Amino acid sequence: MRKLFSLVVFCFSAVIFAEGLPVQDGDFGCIPAQKAQQYVRDFNINVSSFGGMELCNANVDTKKLFNDLQLIEKGQFSGSEKNIFIGNFVDSNNYYGWAQRQTAGVRRGQDIPTATAYNSSGYFTMQDGWARLSSLGRVGVFLHEARHTEGYYHVQCDQGPYKNVAMAGCDETLREGGSHGVEMEYYSRVVLQGENFHPVYKQMARLMNLGRANFVFNETVMKSQEILVASGDKEILLMDEDAKIIHTPLAYNNGGSLHRSSFGVTLLNETSATAVDLYSGNLEPINDEYSYFKLLGDGRMPKVSDMEEFDVNNKRYLFALTQDGKLYSFVFSQGRWSSPSSVPNVVALVTTSPQGQEGLFALTKTNEVYVIDPQNMRLGNRVGTWDPLVVNYVKWGSQLLSVHQSGEVLESASGKSYLPLASYKVQQMVRAPIYDAFGYDNHGNNAFGLVEVQYQ
Repeated sequence: MRKLFSLVVFCFSAVIFAEGLPVQDGDFGCIPAQKAQQYVRDFNINVSSFGGMELCNANVDTKKLFNDLQLIEKGQFSGSEKNIFIGNFVDSNNYYGWAQRQTAGVRRGQDIPTATAYNSSGYFTMQDGWARLSSLGRVGVFLHEARHTEGYYHVQCDQGPYKNVAMAGCDETLREGGSHGVEMEYYSRVVLQGENFHPVYKQMARLMNLGRANFVFNETVMKSQEILVASGDKEILLMDEDAKIIHTPLAYNNGGSLHRSSFGVTLLNETSATAVDLYSGNLEPINDEYSYFKLLGDGRMPKVSDMEEFDVNNKRYLFALTQDGKLYSFVFSQGRWSSPSSVPNVVALVTTSPQGQEGLFALTKTNEVYVIDPQNMRLGNRVGTWDPLVVNYVKWGSQLLSVHQSGEVLESASGKSYLPLASYKVQQMVRAPIYDAFGYDNHGNNAFGLVEVQYQ
């Protein structure tokens, strides 16, 4: 069967952006005192709880909140382009007025660490998790909380990190237009209808939309398909089983390892996780705050040597392996890392075994592979031996592929070179999800603008 490929070159040159609203907190500049006082009055902000009145320094949470409100007030939308998330739940021309009507007051607190924020009769309390988010993430949280005031509440989750947990964290459907629905609608509007948003803010909105929408609704709202992502020294190849191209140029490489994540692919190193945009190409390096790899950067888990986000029976897990041989699982219902299991001989976490099984496995110093039980974090049965010349294994359709240190990709069953990648040196490879929410234009055409290379 003929396959199509996209050849993408990594580069490190600076990118010049069109003008738009600021993105990073440090780019907002000082807010006029009169405007700050207006925000305080309009939203009944408890300034002292946020660290006192601050007009310039975004290290103070008050200024972060002012930045968020500026984005809500100044953001402009136009056009008719839509996707499944845009249901006109909120008037796009009046986000500020709508949010003001739903807000009785805003304060900063640390009383429910498992929450990012919460709404009590229209009074919003922003937690530590809110303060760690980007401006986009914080705006999404504010609009999310505002929708709760209108009587929309969460239900228990049937999937994702909160599956089988006795707490309400999901919306039953997208159609009801609840808090998650309003939040996702905002992100989609920024991407598809935003007039004056920075290109990076739009990119972040798309990744946030995809990274969250695949688990915050009990109904399935997006169609997905699997793609193969293979990286080389200066290029990346992406393909799907239907011979469709699904990528545009990636503009940087942080030297990290490729990992499957909830929105697609993440580059992971010891200190940071960087998002890979499979839809429009990375305009500049952006931290991954769209999957749970974001927890690598919050300082609570030092000296991480490996981390995996993965699903088992529609339940999402996050595991971290530290350099001193400890294995941790994130306890989502408690907002903390578990007590560790000691695994001194484990050198890496893998999600595909040498026999093609998928799940979570431990690779030891002696190249043995063991199942990890995600419930108790203990090593289970030995499932095989890892070829020391293999970088990683990937299940692709009915085939098991292996990436070798030489850069060759082989069909594991036959030992033959995998034809589509035979002429490339591949450093690593993963299988990743891609979603239909932004993948195609309104006429069903490929909207990625790729250079296509064919082989017979």
